[in-house]
Amino acid sequence: MIWRYLPYTLSLRAPVVLAAIEGDPNSTKSLPYVPGSALRGAVARGLGDPGHDAGRARMFRTVILDGSVRYFNAYPRAVGRRTLPTPVSLRIEKTDAVGALGEIQAWDLAAFDTDDEAWPVEPRSVVLEPFVSIGAAQPLRVQPARGRRIHQQRERSRGRAWKAKHNDGREEAHGAVFAFEFLEAGQEFDGVIQIRGENDAACDALGVSVQGALQSPILLGRSRRSGYGGDATISWGAVREREVEGQGFVNTDLPSGTMFRAQLTSPYVGRDPDTGQIDATRIEAEVVDALGGRVEVVRRRWGFERVGGFNRKWRLELPQALACAAGSVLVLRTSALLPRADLLAVEHAGLGERRVEGFGCVVFLGAPVPMQVLRTPGSGAAPQAPKGEASELVRFAERRVLDVAVQRAVEDEAVRLANGATALPSRSVLGRLRNAMRADPDQALATLRAWLAPEGPARLKPPAMAQLERCRLDDDHRRLSDWLRVMAREDGGQLAKQLRFEVIAQRSSIISEATANDHLTQCAPAIRSRFIETALVALARRTRKERSS
Repeated sequence: MIWRYLPYTLSLRAPVVLAAIEGDPNSTKSLPYVPGSALRGAVARGLGDPGHDAGRARMFRTVILDGSVRYFNAYPRAVGRRTLPTPVSLRIEKTDAVGALGEIQAWDLAAFDTDDEAWPVEPRSVVLEPFVSIGAAQPLRVQPARGRRIHQQRERSRGRAWKAKHNDGREEAHGAVFAFEFLEAGQEFDGVIQIRGENDAACDALGVSVQGALQSPILLGRSRRSGYGGDATISWGAVREREVEGQGFVNTDLPSGTMFRAQLTSPYVGRDPDTGQIDATRIEAEVVDALGGRVEVVRRRWGFERVGGFNRKWRLELPQALACAAGSVLVLRTSALLPRADLLAVEHAGLGERRVEGFGCVVFLGAPVPMQVLRTPGSGAAPQAPKGEASELVRFAERRVLDVAVQRAVEDEAVRLANGATALPSRSVLGRLRNAMRADPDQALATLRAWLAPEGPARLKPPAMAQLERCRLDDDHRRLSDWLRVMAREDGGQLAKQLRFEVIAQRSSIISEATANDHLTQCAPAIRSRFIETALVALARRTRKERSS
């Protein structure tokens, strides 16, 4: 079973009311994001009633009901990336001192024990903005634009409020005044749809079904045909293998004694297994159990909120529950080696109940840092494009910085692949492949493609090929021969994903991310050749070490 993540962007062309839970029946406060349940409802509406068609009923059950497809919340988009709920542990000075570029200093209470001498004792308040671009080279704090409008109920034909006369002569006034708070038009929200299938083909088929059901315009929330509903258009991104990617997320195995964080990216609804009652604090035990008891909770910085929902098919509200709020943080310490695969398995599966609606999403990040600097979009937070053409010296400097970052990524990823490999090939086979990779990159890759071809005079002899097919890499247990074929192809998509070119371009660009991406694309054959050779070297070192011990 594999998981794939299909990112999408909703662009609002009209206001949208996504009702939050509140007590006043004559007002509606909107959520600051598009919940996954709203998009799930839009998909169900697009699929339509399957009726007595068994095939359509099976498709409806797979896409909507059985958890093969999960709909994660869509959060505001900032400078080209999806934001996440602001960590509950962040605190700022009450004076809210803002720098010249819109920056504020935020202390992360997850980095301190309550009895720690370094604990910030000055009065501090929570970050007002509900979203932060976690994983970005420069984190941004984001507040979606919301408006408020007053309405009065009135009789359509008369255009005014009215009085109803009863049989006994009494008159009763009608025409209540109510208020809508809404997300304003012109905003973009990024979300993710998780797809689970037996293989890539099955995931692709489910993705096509979801995309077919979500044709623009998409109407969401309350009063969809009364000027609200968002009138959203949707655009799709490239499929990836994780909900969020970027700087700071755990991407390696964690040795014993390592500190790291589990952070909720959506509310968690848990249930006590003994009493059967809703218990939001159950998340602590559930995370420990999901990781096989190899972690202990060092600190918890959590918040709580009440969640509900509405089933339009039944025209009934869903039961409300107390949930652990999105942005809640658990600081964990490993008590044994914790493989990256086990962390990813928890991220894929999620936690708690109502997962198909986007509840219980979690990501794992490195150890907390005491202080962060948060900026706002449009106030100097985003790098400004230089005016005019950059000089050749600046271009040369950018290329050098990118080459160093790529080399570091190549070495780290090669070591990770080698450490997780099983049934290692002999040093002679690895040495022959390494010799081929020392030629010109284009020639080396062409030679490797010929050696690994299904047939042909240049194909490796069966004993050598058998060693490459027996060797398995990383969490997906891919054959070394298959990985080499993918890396030797001219398509650079897998290379960019594995080395995280997006992060490298974001963190190491000097002129712009566009010029950085152009350089990485241009150098892709050389990077592929270097990556393959470095991985073969790492495998040879491990082979020599194991056979000498």
